[in-house]
Amino acid sequence: MTVFQALLLAVASSIYGLPFWRGGFIDQFTGKPLIVALIIGIVMGNIKQAMIIGSVLQAMYIGVIAVGGIQSMPSITRCIWFALPLAIISGADAEFAVTLCVPFSMLETFITQFLRTLNTYFLHSADRKIDEGKFDKAYITYYYGLILSTAVNFIIIFGMNVLGSTVILQYAELIPAWLLGSMKIFTKMGAVLGFGMLLTGLIKKNIQFLYFVFGFVLFKVMGLDTITVTIIAGVLAYLLFICTGTKKEAEHV
Repeated sequence: MTVFQALLLAVASSIYGLPFWRGGFIDQFTGKPLIVALIIGIVMGNIKQAMIIGSVLQAMYIGVIAVGGIQSMPSITRCIWFALPLAIISGADAEFAVTLCVPFSMLETFITQFLRTLNTYFLHSADRKIDEGKFDKAYITYYYGLILSTAVNFIIIFGMNVLGSTVILQYAELIPAWLLGSMKIFTKMGAVLGFGMLLTGLIKKNIQFLYFVFGFVLFKVMGLDTITVTIIAGVLAYLLFICTGTKKEAEHV
């Protein structure tokens, strides 16, 4: 990996992590590993491999929700920006990216909590300025925490990509085969867990699980492509909507 690519990844991750993109549909769209994988693929010049690895990470985190600010799985917001590029340049698969993401996600959680603790200092500073009537300075204080978190994010992503292309990949060669095999199993289980959490939120009645089984049969057993299965699902959803609406209208009459 070149220094310029590492710099582009650090800049992209810093811009991507700004709070201006959060909230509503934009947050739901941009906060996905698959979207990050597309950006990384463009920078690395290998969109296909980036999307293949990103789709596995997306499957693992597709059903992740944050309740009270606590996610059901460790965050990979930062570590995906160097784990995925390193997997691409090493010619490894998604299991290698997951092997890097899992330990660094714990470190990422610690860094995030540490930054939030530091931000309380800026919060109290803003309170003091408000009490003193210095509203302009209190407004500027908001950006101190943003600058700090952005700078830390930039340094981590840039440093890990520059050093990782030499140091981390050398250590990765020392990973025993049994551990890589275990991570391969964990990766497949993680995808199942992600879809399981998603189905838990979507399925309200047990009979609705049959739709998922039907789609699985069409895709895996009958070998239909994704577009065909999507069209069939859309037609069935429309027919079900019409039948349900007609039944409710008849009950009101």
